Amino acid sequence: MPILANLRARLTGGSVQTVSRQSMANDPLILEMDGSGQLSVLSGKSLTSAGDGSAWRRNSSGFREIPASEAGYAQAYCAVVWLQRAADIRANKIAELLHEGQVVDKATGEVIENHPLMEAFERSRREYHHDLFRQWEYWRILTGEAFIEPVKGSVPGMPFLTTMFGFRVLNSLVTQVNIQRGQILGFDYAGDDRIDHYGPDELVYDYTFNPFNDNRGKSMLSAVLDDMNIQRGVLVASRNYVKNGLHSRVVFVAKNQTITEPEMEQLLAALKEQASGPQNAGRPLVLPPALESTVLTPAAPAEQRVYKQDAQQAAATATGVPLPLIVYEQNPYQLSPEQRIGWYDNSLIPAARDMAYIVDTMLLPYFDSSDSHHFRLPVDDIRANLIDPKERAEMIKTKLHGGWITFNQALQAEGKASIPGGDFYLFPSGMVAVPENQLAQINELTRQPQPMALQAVSQPVERPSTPAQLPAGQPALRSIDPDVVESQVVTEPVFFVSDAMDELARWQKFLHNGTHAKRAFVPRQIPPDIAAGLQATIDSGDSAKTGSAFDEARELLQEASLIQHDYSLMRLVKAYVDTRAQFIDEMMRVIGAAQKDESTRRGFAGAMRSALRRYGLIAFRDGMNEVGYDPESLGSDELRSFREWQAEQSGYVTNLGAEIFKQGITEVQVRHRAMMWADVSLNDARLRGIEVGKPNQMLEWFLGQAEEHCSHCPRLAGTVLPAKEWRQLKLRPGSGHTECKQGCKCRLGVTNKPRQGDVSWLMGSA
Repeated sequence: MPILANLRARLTGGSVQTVSRQSMANDPLILEMDGSGQLSVLSGKSLTSAGDGSAWRRNSSGFREIPASEAGYAQAYCAVVWLQRAADIRANKIAELLHEGQVVDKATGEVIENHPLMEAFERSRREYHHDLFRQWEYWRILTGEAFIEPVKGSVPGMPFLTTMFGFRVLNSLVTQVNIQRGQILGFDYAGDDRIDHYGPDELVYDYTFNPFNDNRGKSMLSAVLDDMNIQRGVLVASRNYVKNGLHSRVVFVAKNQTITEPEMEQLLAALKEQASGPQNAGRPLVLPPALESTVLTPAAPAEQRVYKQDAQQAAATATGVPLPLIVYEQNPYQLSPEQRIGWYDNSLIPAARDMAYIVDTMLLPYFDSSDSHHFRLPVDDIRANLIDPKERAEMIKTKLHGGWITFNQALQAEGKASIPGGDFYLFPSGMVAVPENQLAQINELTRQPQPMALQAVSQPVERPSTPAQLPAGQPALRSIDPDVVESQVVTEPVFFVSDAMDELARWQKFLHNGTHAKRAFVPRQIPPDIAAGLQATIDSGDSAKTGSAFDEARELLQEASLIQHDYSLMRLVKAYVDTRAQFIDEMMRVIGAAQKDESTRRGFAGAMRSALRRYGLIAFRDGMNEVGYDPESLGSDELRSFREWQAEQSGYVTNLGAEIFKQGITEVQVRHRAMMWADVSLNDARLRGIEVGKPNQMLEWFLGQAEEHCSHCPRLAGTVLPAKEWRQLKLRPGSGHTECKQGCKCRLGVTNKPRQGDVSWLMGSA
């Protein structure tokens, strides 16, 4: 029998027909049988931890490794599921990016709709039933080379004329590059029934970098072929492992006697009948009395997991596709926003750019030889689409309502079609559209005040006197000249209000403990003028006045910090719309942190009041600038108006804090609250600035952009009153006197119109 002859030859070297115990002690008999009864004999050495891989390969009868060739890389794609999925994802995503490409006019940047090149791409897809870009990238992955053939066709109705039809991607496995002395002489394509010869300029040849050949590409899979072969070996061995039903290896050893040929035949028959196939799994096996057996179970599953993970990681690394998209595990085929952006920036976009360059320089000239157009990949739009959809929608909305983009541009950014008459802007309250030829007349809106510092005031004799206003700062510069700026830099040290406040508290404690009787307190953080006035009051010995002096000193520190900090910030702010946009961002950050429990209630209140002080003063200045009033420092009337605004907002901060930390708000409400603070509170600071700058300045009520208005606002539209009268009536958009309450979208704007309209009907109902 061939099986027995083979077995005897392997056990005895072909010269002896029996096996003794002594010979088997050195090389134990290990028999494995597949479902057909075929036997494999393995040495005991192969069952050690170092030899399990060899045992698996032997168990995989007929297994052949994938060769390192173009055909081999294609075979690896078909044989290893992880590699196939990675290649599919990469090819599909890069094709998706290239389909976003546009043909644009080089001079104007205008997109050329229905360009012949784009129509050729569509014809190619219909004719050859494949996506040009996807096939192109597939061959770049598998072979490192892609061959694109420009195809000509007959003109409809005029068969004697031919024109450029489209493109098709040739199979790289049957396309040969003819190279002599480092030059490409042409290409040979082996079709179904003939070989087509192409000149060097008749195909568009794209190939990846290859360190071994300047004219040939290198497959992405070449570096991971070993991992793919190991994975295939594991899969084949695992399939046989289950198919054969011998889940363990059995070692048979003779008991002090030889094994005769009839006994061997009896053993084989028993194995075939009782142990072969999955149907016999777990069935007891009766052995001849002359044999004893030892069952060895290989530790295959652990190895399989390791090989499997190696193959998955290799496929991800080679193709540049993130591992979570290849493996279906805890987060099925999902990426975090950061991972997705990194994937596009580091892998997909660079590859798509390379291919777009070839489209621009090699494919476009077949349909457009004017050199006035080019194929462009809209990278900025692609990156914008990577942002979270909700966040992106909010960003577009902010730009629209901030007057940065038109209504149609907002629709296009959302991927929607434009509408007739949609090329208009929405201006927020306080923002005015100015014709370009009138920009020189409104330079008040673009003045850039310089930082100011506290100057020393005269030391009080009896008690510290609060300055009527904070000191004057440096005059604003009309243009930024580095030499001029440097010459006006204040050399006095800049103090930080938190440090000064802490030192003020230590000074008061120092005084309370009586330590001042032993030694003098030396202030280092408090500005000299404030410290001198406070020391004079302490020296007077009046305890009541001293307590009041500390309170006044704290108030002065707050105001001084406000002016000092925000004058430097205002160098970056040119108009109220910028102030409003920055304020909304800050409000969303502060309110959002509280909504997510990332800040305490006390921390939230402090951050809110700090932001209101900063941006409120800027809006206050913006309002004054609107009416041409630009003082170097705030006077007592200006400070009083601003402090009233601060006190009013402080109460609102307390109410909002109670709502957030007791009841809670949603993420959607965070944005809504930030917009409301901008529309109502910040705009009120601007209106106060207008009022103190020019009390009799006429302000007109402009109807806001809303789908549906309340009954009050249309009646108020067009009403013109002096700024101080609007203030006395406590009537402004969002003040709560109209039916739409704080949700009012109207605005008060500066106008040269005379007084008109009457609001007594509204104030009487209020």
